[in-house]
Amino acid sequence: MKRVIILAVLLMLGMVINGCTAAPKEQVADNKPIKSVTAITEVLGDGQKVSAVVLEYDKAIDTAKLKTSDFAVEGKTVTKVYANTAAAKASQGVNGQYVIVELLTAITPDTMLNGNGADRGNSSGNGAGNSAQGSSQNISPPQGGGGPQLGSAATDSAESKPLTVNVTQNSDIATAEGQTYKADTRVMTNSKNINLVVEDFKQLIYTDPNYNNAKLMYNLYVPKNYDPSKKYVHA
Repeated sequence: MKRVIILAVLLMLGMVINGCTAAPKEQVADNKPIKSVTAITEVLGDGQKVSAVVLEYDKAIDTAKLKTSDFAVEGKTVTKVYANTAAAKASQGVNGQYVIVELLTAITPDTMLNGNGADRGNSSGNGAGNSAQGSSQNISPPQGGGGPQLGSAATDSAESKPLTVNVTQNSDIATAEGQTYKADTRVMTNSKNINLVVEDFKQLIYTDPNYNNAKLMYNLYVPKNYDPSKKYVHA
């Protein structure tokens, strides 16, 4: 009789243990899963500005569970958040390692004066004059873009300085495998830039031997399918 009771107790304990192990548990992944942060910039009517931020994770993210409130970008308004399989904007999100955080780029009186990107600086030597003029009129010089100023001296490089953004993951993020990346209060700054349209131009400098080797900065657009052996006629 005692053996039967002992066996019954052991069976009940086995059922309890199996039930506990079968209960689903939240899978919390590495708390630093973000591999890189990239800013996507575009040239708009009020200059060059950041239109999106790309966060590359180490695993595919569940795009259906992403919300605009999941991320905050300093000084910007987040309009759309989704996952993608590439570091690029898309009309519709898909599960992928890249989270695209799109930003408001509407032209406003403020952005017409100040731009909507980070301060690019001015290495042409004309920045001091522009800043002084802006201060006298109580306005700030443009931050978001524009090419060389009229009359400014050319530098050895015609390339613009990259724009920067600061982004924070405010909420937990779910991976496609069901794991959870906890919210992170760290402020992350982009280390890469993708300059849409701008990267289609070549930044070059022309040196004029007839004028003391004076330099002129210019941008040259070369179509991807351009064939120098062919003659092109403007329609």
